[in-house]
Amino acid sequence: MKKIIVILIISVMSFAGVVYAKGEKSDNKTMTQEEKTDKMVNDFINNIEKTLEDSTKKVADEIKSLNKK
Repeated sequence: MKKIIVILIISVMSFAGVVYAKGEKSDNKTMTQEEKTDKMVNDFINNIEKTLEDSTKKVADEIKSLNKK
């Protein structure tokens, strides 16, 4: 369920970024906005990956602590 939610959020953010980037009329501004949008989406995905990694490590530590008891 969490994976589906993450995929939906990424899809919505990507779509919104693409629509916003294409809304500009000047080519120079569009390129700059596209770069900003790409950076925003990449940062968003990196944050999700880091959160998932941290959560996985936390769950692994909890499982290890349960095995020691």
